[in-house]
Amino acid sequence: MGLDSYFKVKKYEDVTFSEDINLCGGMFNNNGYDGSFRGKVYAQLIEAASNISIYEEELNHNAVCEISAGLNNFDFDTWNATGANTWEIPKQQFEDLKKLFSEAAAIEDTVLLGWW
Repeated sequence: MGLDSYFKVKKYEDVTFSEDINLCGGMFNNNGYDGSFRGKVYAQLIEAASNISIYEEELNHNAVCEISAGLNNFDFDTWNATGANTWEIPKQQFEDLKKLFSEAAAIEDTVLLGWW
């Protein structure tokens, strides 16, 4: 099942992030800098890091902050070495994902919307 993920402020306002963020995009989303990314590529990693599934219609700001904290404390290299990285996410994309969620967590009322 596919998943496109979108950050919004107060569920309706667009938000942008650092232009150097470069995640996997899709037909209906971009590479993260505009608040949208291909969620299904990163869902397994995010859940491993935070115990939160992004397969939800909406994750509130507290969940965004928890995911950010989980990613910032996550040992990507160990996880990657176990063979759990089935999407073969490169280390730089992991760093960009951390940056994206850190920036989102710093913006009050930011939520993560899912569409599939």
